[in-house]
Amino acid sequence: MRRSPGLPTLAGAKGVVKEAAALGIDPGLLERFRRAGEKVAWTDAAASAKAPARRPSRSPGGPRVRTARLSDERARVESEGSGRRFRLVAESGPVGALVVVIECTTRGVPDRLTPVLAGERPDFPMGAIEAEWGGEASGGRALSLSDLVGLARYALP
Repeated sequence: MRRSPGLPTLAGAKGVVKEAAALGIDPGLLERFRRAGEKVAWTDAAASAKAPARRPSRSPGGPRVRTARLSDERARVESEGSGRRFRLVAESGPVGALVVVIECTTRGVPDRLTPVLAGERPDFPMGAIEAEWGGEASGGRALSLSDLVGLARYALP
């Protein structure tokens, strides 16, 4: 396994544009999240659990698919878009929540933060957290940032 720079916005405190107060996260806790984010090890993942192992981690026009690992926990992460319009889907659990929280430190509060229920998407059989920036806020199911932060705390050492 190799350690890669991760998602461009997970590179650490450099380039972080959002303050703790803007996110509603205690500054000390936010710093702990950033330090944990620097320790995330990334590996390419198959674009689908049913896909052959040699399938590239990014299909033309599709999301980038990787696995985030911190300690002995893992989370499948799909990301797509650039600039203002960006979508991130992370497997439900502490590491997936941490990845989304770290993304929020750069992009701010997502326009849409929703849970993906178990069984709704084949690539995330146990459910996921979906965050979207630059889109329209949805009126359907919503996940609060405080609930996301609460789950991400379990990923901290």
